Amino acid sequence: MADREVYDAWVKRVLGIETGLAAGLAQSAERGRAAKAVNVRGIAYPKLLLRWRAAQSNLAASLNDIAKDMLGRREVVEDPRFAKVKQAVALLPTLVPTFGDELEDLIDAGINEGQGSEASTIAGKAVVVIDAYRQKIAGASRLTELEKFVKADLGKALRLGGELDAALVELRAQLATAA
Repeated sequence: MADREVYDAWVKRVLGIETGLAAGLAQSAERGRAAKAVNVRGIAYPKLLLRWRAAQSNLAASLNDIAKDMLGRREVVEDPRFAKVKQAVALLPTLVPTFGDELEDLIDAGINEGQGSEASTIAGKAVVVIDAYRQKIAGASRLTELEKFVKADLGKALRLGGELDAALVELRAQLATAA
């Protein structure tokens, strides 16, 4: 830290510029220490957010793989209805329930709040949202049918809805400790 202060003083004296670098680094370090001290229950909100986004990304990648596999089959390409198959494959992402941003917004609030006075309320709201998301996944029968088709016809065992549900179960378990 002393090196930064010396650098700031030199830049100000020689160049006449106020960098504020040392002060900015000190504030950043203090915020980090405060966040660690406040988050005493150990909920790693950033990791929760990354896990949820990774599950969504994995699902999207799986749907893309299914589309490529289906559209890459010679018998499908040579079929006169190929254009219709291509349109149907483009609709695969619509089989996934829409969740909105409520969970991500609550996790962001948890990141900003840490374990302050609102932490328990935020975690409780997030648990309720997770339960609602899991209900949507359970009700996505067409997604389940796609999983069965992929396993039977394409020979791949993909967990489409299961991937999202597993992530939500993990998130719920961690958030329930603070709710």
